[in-house]
Amino acid sequence: GEEEVAGLGAALESVVALARHDPYRTKTAFHLRQPPPISIRDYVSRIRKYLDCSCECFVLCLVYIDSVIARHRDIVVDSLSVHKLIVGSMALAVKFQDDTRRGNKFLAEVAGIKLQDLNSLELRMLQLLDYELFVSPGVFEKYRKIVRSAACNKTL
Repeated sequence: GEEEVAGLGAALESVVALARHDPYRTKTAFHLRQPPPISIRDYVSRIRKYLDCSCECFVLCLVYIDSVIARHRDIVVDSLSVHKLIVGSMALAVKFQDDTRRGNKFLAEVAGIKLQDLNSLELRMLQLLDYELFVSPGVFEKYRKIVRSAACNKTL
């Protein structure tokens, strides 16, 4: 459980560290004006603490983010987009994997964003994924290994 949480945070921190800042890059629905004061790892840990979702959700979160950036080259995981990409992906992962009773209002509070913003992010993620949330067992295991490796190495 905690390995997946730490691994997702570490993996995304590595991706963000590699992203070059480009002030002329097209802003997407996931971009903030400035990076939030909470670190990526702390943000992921906060979601885990309050959302109490399965560890599989954190693996799916990375699968969904990776799938979006592979399909849409205009979306880059950087310090301005990573937090919204996480929460949008987690909203989908929790509903798909855990079939949770907790609604978006609770997740929005945990994530520190408005409910309307979370609903928009969730819909945008669905659209960018072409509504394809199923992940094959082979792909899931590949990403689980990536997440666990990142947790052990603290970097990729």
